[in-house]
Amino acid sequence: MSRVSFLFDEDVSHDVIVFLRGAEPAIDLVVVGEPGMLPKGTPDRVVYETAVAQKRTLVSGDRSTMEPLVAADLSAGNHNSGAIFVRRNAPVARTAGDLHLIWVCETAEDWVDRIDFVPY
Repeated sequence: MSRVSFLFDEDVSHDVIVFLRGAEPAIDLVVVGEPGMLPKGTPDRVVYETAVAQKRTLVSGDRSTMEPLVAADLSAGNHNSGAIFVRRNAPVARTAGDLHLIWVCETAEDWVDRIDFVPY
């Protein structure tokens, strides 16, 4: 069993990422727009395909376009390492806390082909 690794798109508050990294420096996460990662403005499909290729759980704040893209891909019979959609205007600490709990308590295998929303 392996730990969940995350790919955050640019629609997630940077404060959530800072909070999460501060709470758990060992967490495996990459962020669109950071050095060595996809640049900001990368189309959703490319961000999603990168998460799939890297076997990372996608974390997105974009439910309007990213959620239908993920759902359509799963409906077509394809597979991914999961997708988590962050509820807008949710408290940073609660959102980061839920993501931390996922990282601590669940495995990458738990997230295969799963779509969920945080905070819970």
